[in-house]
Amino acid sequence: MVSLLPVKSSMLAAIGYDPASRTLAARFNNSNYVVHFKDVPPEAASQVTAIGADQSIGRAFNEHIRGKFDYTQIPIEDEFVGEAEHADASA
Repeated sequence: MVSLLPVKSSMLAAIGYDPASRTLAARFNNSNYVVHFKDVPPEAASQVTAIGADQSIGRAFNEHIRGKFDYTQIPIEDEFVGEAEHADASA
């Protein structure tokens, strides 16, 4: 499971990383699915998940993740409203 934390971004609603499975999960704004990027090294994930408030999460995501890793889209049934959300890769 990857815990998602809400982010302030014009592109992303929430993001999270599970180092055990090397999965980076992203929920895009106005979407009804979570995207799980597979086999993401911790160094690449931290470029997106650990950026400062004055940096663009979307820009970091585009530079370090988009187009570089295989991914799976996982539909979600509930609208994102909480402080954190959980997506199950086996769903």
